[in-house]
Amino acid sequence: MKTRRAFIQTGAVALCGLAAAPALAKPRKPKDADWTETFDVIVIGSGLAAFVAGLSALESGAKRVALLEKMGMIGGSTAISNGTISVPGSPLQKAQGIEDSPEAMLKDLLKAGKGFCHPELTKTLVGNGVEAFDFIVKHGAKFKNTVMMPGGMTAKRLLQPDYNGATGLLAPLRESYLKMGGQLILCCKVDRLLLDRDGRVEGVAARTDYHFNTRLKSDDLENKGGTPVRYRAKRGVICCTGGFEADRAFRSQELPQFDGAFTTEHPGATASGYRMLAAAGARMINGTLYRPAFPCTDEQPLGMMIDPATGKRFVSESADRVAIFHAASKVLASNGRRMPLSILDGDAYELVENKHRMEKNAGAGYVTKHDSLEDLAEHYKIPLDALKATIEEYNAMAEKGEDTAFKADFAKTKNNKVDKPPYYAVMVKPNLTYSLAGALITPKAEVVSVLDDAPIPGLYAAGEATSGVHGAMRLGGCAILDCCVFGMLAGRNVMAKKV
Repeated sequence: MKTRRAFIQTGAVALCGLAAAPALAKPRKPKDADWTETFDVIVIGSGLAAFVAGLSALESGAKRVALLEKMGMIGGSTAISNGTISVPGSPLQKAQGIEDSPEAMLKDLLKAGKGFCHPELTKTLVGNGVEAFDFIVKHGAKFKNTVMMPGGMTAKRLLQPDYNGATGLLAPLRESYLKMGGQLILCCKVDRLLLDRDGRVEGVAARTDYHFNTRLKSDDLENKGGTPVRYRAKRGVICCTGGFEADRAFRSQELPQFDGAFTTEHPGATASGYRMLAAAGARMINGTLYRPAFPCTDEQPLGMMIDPATGKRFVSESADRVAIFHAASKVLASNGRRMPLSILDGDAYELVENKHRMEKNAGAGYVTKHDSLEDLAEHYKIPLDALKATIEEYNAMAEKGEDTAFKADFAKTKNNKVDKPPYYAVMVKPNLTYSLAGALITPKAEVVSVLDDAPIPGLYAAGEATSGVHGAMRLGGCAILDCCVFGMLAGRNVMAKKV
């Protein structure tokens, strides 16, 4: 397979007449002078997966570890996330007498994955969950005492960090990483992975002093700024580049039906990591899978969903998030882009488990509170008579426990009616929130080659840059767990291989 992998390096040059000779010549062994700088391990990215990987490599004996981040600040999507993590058998569960197990969580994840999970990866995720949780707590991560039940799961196992992902997770892990001697290089865009003649990743070609430009249609393809550098990685490279949901041009090639969809990802969540892995020969999978979400995904189905233009319901509130995503997108397309709403009354609000998230989303303008239906209708310019008629019909069905209009499962809200003030309006904003596509990895976080189905030597990946762990749908708190588990394993295994 050496010859086939080498083709990635030589590219089309070997096909061009006289130019073929240099490409076929045995390359010389790189000298230190060929590299701008040499590290034991290079981690691409600076989100949660990257810091966990860097810390894990340092704990495993690495002396020089560098995190390369293309943006001017750390964090990736973790920095703007709620940061919740689902852990089966966590210390917080045990302290509250909650019975759970990796096997129970595995069943939930495989069901949600709808046959697209690679079971050995999903088993690795849940089987290492407690150890990975203990790892980040050891490095300073802080959590509240609440344990919640995320949508799609059968046990309370969702944990809330101290406020959010930026403060409860990233800040302490960054501090620990720097204290252990790790390096962090911002505004450093990695353009490609550098492979030797045998197909082993030996470093990266990058640009420092790189400034991401949000005004470009595709920063990846159009931005030529920065100073070229070549960084060597003696033990290997760990790709923690995240997803590409903010890259509308690239995203639309896979999902053209969602060209105008919203996203919760940060502006730098482009396809640069995806392109880099693919160019190095990685096996990229699940390109047409996607994960939709809403500001209050688990909470808004407790209410009654309406189109503000008509005051009428438009979907079963107990439908899965994909069905609600499509229905909400149709409402937006038909009513002049007026955001659908979920209306919760005072009783329904008391059923909300993660009130911390609701309060955060209220601060962001996604949730509003009203003393009366009249105030709510006036605020959103909803036809009041139509709204009241819809609520009257909804309440009558809730009282009987049967939705004859949309077949909603009223048992999920304890047959709760919309009749007790105050009233809360929650935006049903359809977002594409996670890239389920990415590089296939092994349970050791090794990136699999498309050429021979074997691991690409010296190349590892963790977090949203990968695929196969979650299948058709990632459940709540599993992205953070994914970053922690496979980041931890990547850091260990990159140091375990002899070079």
